[in-house]
Amino acid sequence: MNRKWVVLLALALSLFAGCAVFPNKEPQPPVDGQAKEEAVIKGSDFAVDEDGSIFYSKRGDPGEMVRRDSKGNETYVTEWGGPIILSGDWLYCRSVDDKFYKIKTDGSEKELIRSEYTNGSMIMIGDWIYLRCDDNSISRMDTNGESLQKVSDHNYNVFVGYIDNWLYYIRYNYEHDKNKETKTTSTLYKMRADGSEVTLIADYNTVDICIDGDSIYYLIEMDEYQRDIYRSDLDGGNLTQLHILPQDDNGPYRMAVKDGWIYYYIWYNGSELHRVRVDGTGDEVIFESLILKVELSGDWLFCYDDITGYWWKVSFDGTEKEQLYPDTFGYQGPGI
Repeated sequence: MNRKWVVLLALALSLFAGCAVFPNKEPQPPVDGQAKEEAVIKGSDFAVDEDGSIFYSKRGDPGEMVRRDSKGNETYVTEWGGPIILSGDWLYCRSVDDKFYKIKTDGSEKELIRSEYTNGSMIMIGDWIYLRCDDNSISRMDTNGESLQKVSDHNYNVFVGYIDNWLYYIRYNYEHDKNKETKTTSTLYKMRADGSEVTLIADYNTVDICIDGDSIYYLIEMDEYQRDIYRSDLDGGNLTQLHILPQDDNGPYRMAVKDGWIYYYIWYNGSELHRVRVDGTGDEVIFESLILKVELSGDWLFCYDDITGYWWKVSFDGTEKEQLYPDTFGYQGPGI
C-alpha cells in the first residue's frame, strides 16, 4: 500500500475512541483571570525532565515507555503510552488499551484514573487536563480522574495552546478531490477555559497552524503544490504573507515555530529540515537527511529520519544530534 495512504489511514483511525462524561465535582477548574498564571503543558510523544531525561514510547509486542537519561541509558517505566504530559514527578498518558493513567516518573506508582479515554491531542492547564471525548467534543478532567466535565460540544482535533486566558484549537476538514485523493485543511478557533465565547480565528485553506509569542503562523495552500507561511495577530487580524517557503512539487510542507524561528520540511516524502527566521532571513539546513516528522519538547526537536529509520534528538540550531531509537513510523504512521 502507498506509504502516504498508510499514514493518512493511521491518522484517521487515531480520531476514534471513547470517554464517558460524569457530573461536575469539586475542585473547580481555572476561570478567566486565574488560569493565565497556571502551568500549561501540551501532550507530546516526547517529554523532557528537568535533569534532561527523555520519556518516550517504543513500538513492540508489547511496546514500552522508557526513560532515557543523559548518558543514553534506557529504563522501563510502563507499557506503551502516549501522548505524554509530564508534570512534576508524574506522567499522564493513555495506554495501548485506551485507558488513562498517571504514573510516577520512576515507574514506582501507577494509577488508573479513567477507564475510557480517546486517543488524541490533550493539554494540561493548571491541575486540569483538557481532552477529546468520543463525539470529538472538548472535556476537562482533574488529575485524579474524579471529575470529567464536558466543556463544549464544539468538536476539535488538536489543541494549539493556551494564551491570555484563551484556549486555541484546530478542527480538521477532510475533502476528496476528483482523483479521490484526501485533502486536509484546518480551521482555527479559540474559547475560554469554561467553553464560553467560542470564536473563529481563521478559516483559510490551511494545512498547518502554530502559535509563537503574540503571533499565529499558518501554512496556507494556494494551489496543489504552492504554499507559503503567513502570520497574524492572536485575534486573526493583520494577516501577512511572509514569502518564505521555496516551492516544491514533492508534497506539502509541515512546520513548527519556536522563539522566532520556523522549522519546516516536506511531509509525505520527507526532506531536509530547514529553519528560517520569522522575518524570512537566515534560512539554513539543520538536519541533512529525509525528515518525515518533527516534534518540539523542552529545548529540543525530535525528528524521525526515514533514511536511518531512527528518531533523533536535535538542538534548535542543528549543532547537536543524538540518535534515539529505531521505528517504523515511515511505513505505519504515528502510533502503534
